[in-house]
Amino acid sequence: VPIAAKSATALIVSTSIQTPRFCIGREEVLELISSTLSDVNKSAAVAIHGGPGMGKTTVVSDYISKLRMNRDSHYTHVLWMSFVSENAFMESVNQVNELLNFPKESDFDKVRATVFNYLTTNQRYLLFMENADDSDFFMQCLEGLARLTGHVIITSRNSAINVQISLGIRHRDVVHHEISGWKESTARDYVITRLQLFVISESEKKELDNILRFMSGHPLAIEQMCSFLSSVKSCNFSDYSKMLKTVGASQSQNPIDAAFEIALEYLLYKDQVASCVLLGALSCVAHRTIPIAYLSRFLFTAGYRSINIDKALSSLIEMSLVSLDTDTKSTISIHLAVQEIVARSLSAEWTEDSDKLSVFVKKKAPGETCEEWFNMSILVINELLPVERNKNYDPKSIVEGKLYLPHVAKLACTQKPSMDLANLSLKAASFAKYISQFNVAKSLYTCILAMFLEIHGTRLHANVANTINNIGDVAKYQGDYDEARKLYTKSLSIFEKVHGTREHVDVATALFNLGSIADSQEDYDEAKKLYLESLHIYENVYGANDHAEIATAINNIGSIEDTQGNHDEARRLFLKSLYIYEVVYGTRDHADVAMTLINLGSIAKRLGKFDEAKRYYSESLKIQEKVHGNTENADVAAIINNLGSIEDSQGNYEEAKKLYLKSRNIYEKIYRTREHIDVATTIENLGLIAITQGRYEEAEKLYMESLSIYERVYGTREHADVAMSLKSLGLIAMKQGNFEEAKTYNLRSLSIFEDVYGTREHVDVAATINNLGSIAMQEGDYEEAKIQYLKSLVIYEKVYQSRVHSDVAETINNLGLIATNQGDFNEARKLYLECLDIEGKLYGTREHASSAVTIYNLGLISHQQGDFKEARRLYMESLAILEVTLKNKKHPDYRRISKALKVVEGDMKLTV
Repeated sequence: VPIAAKSATALIVSTSIQTPRFCIGREEVLELISSTLSDVNKSAAVAIHGGPGMGKTTVVSDYISKLRMNRDSHYTHVLWMSFVSENAFMESVNQVNELLNFPKESDFDKVRATVFNYLTTNQRYLLFMENADDSDFFMQCLEGLARLTGHVIITSRNSAINVQISLGIRHRDVVHHEISGWKESTARDYVITRLQLFVISESEKKELDNILRFMSGHPLAIEQMCSFLSSVKSCNFSDYSKMLKTVGASQSQNPIDAAFEIALEYLLYKDQVASCVLLGALSCVAHRTIPIAYLSRFLFTAGYRSINIDKALSSLIEMSLVSLDTDTKSTISIHLAVQEIVARSLSAEWTEDSDKLSVFVKKKAPGETCEEWFNMSILVINELLPVERNKNYDPKSIVEGKLYLPHVAKLACTQKPSMDLANLSLKAASFAKYISQFNVAKSLYTCILAMFLEIHGTRLHANVANTINNIGDVAKYQGDYDEARKLYTKSLSIFEKVHGTREHVDVATALFNLGSIADSQEDYDEAKKLYLESLHIYENVYGANDHAEIATAINNIGSIEDTQGNHDEARRLFLKSLYIYEVVYGTRDHADVAMTLINLGSIAKRLGKFDEAKRYYSESLKIQEKVHGNTENADVAAIINNLGSIEDSQGNYEEAKKLYLKSRNIYEKIYRTREHIDVATTIENLGLIAITQGRYEEAEKLYMESLSIYERVYGTREHADVAMSLKSLGLIAMKQGNFEEAKTYNLRSLSIFEDVYGTREHVDVAATINNLGSIAMQEGDYEEAKIQYLKSLVIYEKVYQSRVHSDVAETINNLGLIATNQGDFNEARKLYLECLDIEGKLYGTREHASSAVTIYNLGLISHQQGDFKEARRLYMESLAILEVTLKNKKHPDYRRISKALKVVEGDMKLTV
């Protein structure tokens, strides 16, 4: 099915394609590109081959810059893919996905499938495929790609890749062009213009010609020379020619190497050691978007603490060895060819005849081997990556931290495995997971797994098991519970073999994680069984009641009891957990204590004890603020969100809205984006207020925004949070009387829930079926509504294994509404009394807002049967309960029942 990208009024060009500083002598290839790609209705491809530094990217960028200026361009998008490495390819495909405004995917295979689908079903795009040098890697990246239907330009150093290019993009008629050096006249004109040599002597002209003959018209080498001569004003062509001889330049040598050698020789001659160190640092990481902060710290760590980083960089920029990224001003990029030369020099065996960089490495640099340079890079990036404290990161460090992820990825996937590199990669993967970059986290964990397998030489090692466990965590966050269970099970098996027993904390943790999967899928018996087994191991290893992991296991068991409606047992377990945390930490001022107080507050809220819930939440908030030392962290935002939910339940909607907005603002400030599940959840809460207040258009807008965030974060619609948003949109449609639209939303939601959980026996499935019943009831189809409500009731009873649960009571109440609407008042009364009985057992009192509504429904039956006195009594009891529980006479339920009371009192007067 063709996927249409968001329509554009102007040409949208990838930010990775920069406008070149110069492009001359390439009229032939530019004309070839233009003529080949002239017909937008016909797919076409051009492949440009040539050695490093020949200006392949410059030619393509120049062509694209002309497209930018042409307002009548027949393209909507200019896209870019890099084949320099696996990480670069993944990053560029994700960028294409974002540029086309498709949902953000956490599963890269899905991203690639979406992008490939677009590229094979649309025409009005130009795709620039850069650095397609490795034929096997190129084919691997494009596996599964059908024939491209738009226009493509490919650059490659490998002229023998022609067949693979045609096969890779499924295009027989690729036009190939070998790009060579400038003609001598073109090169001469460029140099004279570039250096503004309006007057030049015959002898200098002769020396220039000799230099150009050696450089064979190589654009990068010639530009390198021009940059050097512009920087070193006292140097002329005669001097430069002598320098070429000094570095042993010959026709067999790559001119880029010779030009670079001269630049390095000069830097060393001027004792600009810091600039050379920076080149070494730049060779260790990805060649694009390298933070200046990394270079500065590298210098400091290498012992050059008094060096001015700006001065050291300016020398490199002046000589065109590096370039300052104009869009950020805080990052540097280095030409891939220059980076390769530096890396090659660093890894070369050193002799007295070695090139100057190798000499520098041995005599002045921080390490004598290439490996030592990379080790220093690992050390420096480890110091600069954000540090997790109390399960949070400093918001100010997040933006900078994102810049280091591609550099860690390069180190992780290309360097010799070491524990330092593995630990750095683990730190980066954890950070990537925190900012919801699950794809990056998964890629890093996969590299880490390969490292540990090589380091330890076996799968039977705790580090291997822990890494598999981490990959399982990513799968769980992405909602892929089956994959997560598979990985956790594999991790458990390794731990058991490594430790030779199940009585080990690693085994307990693996069991705990498997319990969390069962918990998420609402297989509560299995979850409780796994949590209890985990708890027993922790208690046997640590001794009862003296370790945080014991308290956490008890806490999770309490959460299951709470979900199943066993509130007294849940409260007992939460209090036990709280006691253990206080003993272990020696204080209440700890994040785990605060979290347990939230759980206790949630029970109080469910029981309608709103004041008690507020006390718990408020104490938890004070602890979190004290622990974190500020109010700008995710834990504080979550508690403020919970306080908002209490105000919402009590009908204090403006106060609730104020708290939800405060929570959302903190989340956005922390994550520096709205694309995070915490932000989406808060937006949904704002939408719920809008529904309650009847502002349906606003509610729809909010839920659409949350839906979009979930899709982009999870990278799929097949996730429970996405289904929940769709269900809420269905509720809005029902409130507006759009019943067919409401059904569509709920049926789509139901399908996702069943796919995600792999069963219909789940409370989310039951709730969606319940909604379908409500839609049928609104349409007046009471028999269909009854069928749906009964289906829902059966699922609830199976999941909770009890009828004493609020969801069961609510469904029975709905069945009572059907009976009331059908005039079967005896059946309705029977159902309402059953509902009231369940609520009494559940909450331990009739003084609960839900019980008040049920009593009101009983009053409606008496009212309709003409028993006004009984109706008045029931209405008054209902109002009395709401006054105690909600403490807000402006609440919609209070107003509705007050209105009914006035009506029945009026009816009583008429009958007197």
